[in-house]
Amino acid sequence: MPQAQQMRSVHEILRESSKEHAEYLDGTVVTAQTGIQSLDTRFKGFAPPELTVLAGRPGTGKTALALHIASQIAVNLPVLFISLEMSGSQISHRIIANRSQQSMRLFSHHEIDQAGYEQAVEQSLATPLKMYIPPSFRWTISQMESAVADFHSETGGGLVVLDYLQLILPDSRGQKKYETVSEVSRSLKSMALQWSCPILALSQLSREIEKRENKEPLVSDLRESGSIEQDADNILMLWRPEYAPETYVECSIKKQRQHKSGTAGMTFIGHTQTFESFEGAIPRKQGFDNEQFT
Repeated sequence: MPQAQQMRSVHEILRESSKEHAEYLDGTVVTAQTGIQSLDTRFKGFAPPELTVLAGRPGTGKTALALHIASQIAVNLPVLFISLEMSGSQISHRIIANRSQQSMRLFSHHEIDQAGYEQAVEQSLATPLKMYIPPSFRWTISQMESAVADFHSETGGGLVVLDYLQLILPDSRGQKKYETVSEVSRSLKSMALQWSCPILALSQLSREIEKRENKEPLVSDLRESGSIEQDADNILMLWRPEYAPETYVECSIKKQRQHKSGTAGMTFIGHTQTFESFEGAIPRKQGFDNEQFT
């Protein structure tokens, strides 16, 4: 857990606040953007020491969006991508597809010859990525904290991505799931403060959404912990409206510290695992009225 810090006077804190403001104005402190214009115009981005939660039901594209964002940011800023669901090899297939703009199936199903694979890898590395991927295994809270500390020590810090927080295990047995998720949430926020880094944590949503007529997720749908809402500075929720084409994904900004909420439309390109900005009228399936998206 983060070590206790020495108390500081209000005078020191206010002077430091003025310095931080100057650094934001002159570009010394960079707020990392998603690279998706429709989302960047509504969401301020990932700034230290904020915890952003990206939530959604399975199949809505949480991991794909997180990896898309991480790949964009890693061009300029170090990124630690902790996945508890995918191996480094599986992540690499998505990155290669994303960067080379070729179908992920070519790499995940080995449907490309060696020369083609190596060419795609070279395309992907043409612009170096400062991304670090630790081994995927059953992480505990203390292991996660140790990995973030090592990342900060080796790189000076950057964006931390966790996929996903309900899979983190407690350090001691006997805890209920609700208690574990609450502890993970608090730990993530503590780490963001301790290391002054932005953290993007993915989260599952409750199955109760499927029972409702309106499937748009609510903050109350965050699975197994009410503390996530309290700890998070920003909460983004993905969903796919039933009236829209399968490629259309909506990102609902439910909470945004010191900024207003909103909604961003995106187009998901499945074969390359990428997202594009969407503005204008949402194409609707037959039987639904058209709606203008602004």
